[in-house]
Amino acid sequence: MIDDRRTVFKTLGAAGLALGAWGGGALRTLASLGLYSGASVAWAQTTAWPLANRSSAFQAQTPGDALQQILGDAPVVEVGEQLIQLQVPELAENGAMVSVSVNSLIPDTRQIMLLIDKNPFPLVASFHFPDGTEPGFQTRVKMAESSRVRVLVQAMQGKDKRYYTTVKETRVTLGGCGN
Repeated sequence: MIDDRRTVFKTLGAAGLALGAWGGGALRTLASLGLYSGASVAWAQTTAWPLANRSSAFQAQTPGDALQQILGDAPVVEVGEQLIQLQVPELAENGAMVSVSVNSLIPDTRQIMLLIDKNPFPLVASFHFPDGTEPGFQTRVKMAESSRVRVLVQAMQGKDKRYYTTVKETRVTLGGCGN
């Protein structure tokens, strides 16, 4: 029985290596024929990911700069817990691992962005939600110090983008960003 299992694992391992080698060779062959290029990959990234062409928002060092990069001149409506459910601890004992949970009840939510005001780079996450998916996520983030945690939701109203936000304060006893 054990020998049979070993044979199966060896065969599967060899098949996996062969497929990996073939896949890498296939991409090189396509590239040499001009059927695969970095330009097509760059085009796919900028059209598929809403913030791909706004990577400077992730590089912004203040929340105002990050919001300016994301929003431009678009107005933001502050809403409460009934529309954007933000769960963060009031007191986080370790800033290196703070649990965050967000759910949007706003119809046609397309994107949820998470900002932590006093982090070195305030925009810490951006999630895109295609049609028909439930807009929400759970994650863990690093927080440098006690700060406001802000959620920015982008929703579609017809063909127009609308932005909504909610904010909560979280106290951190031990910082996690470079401390």
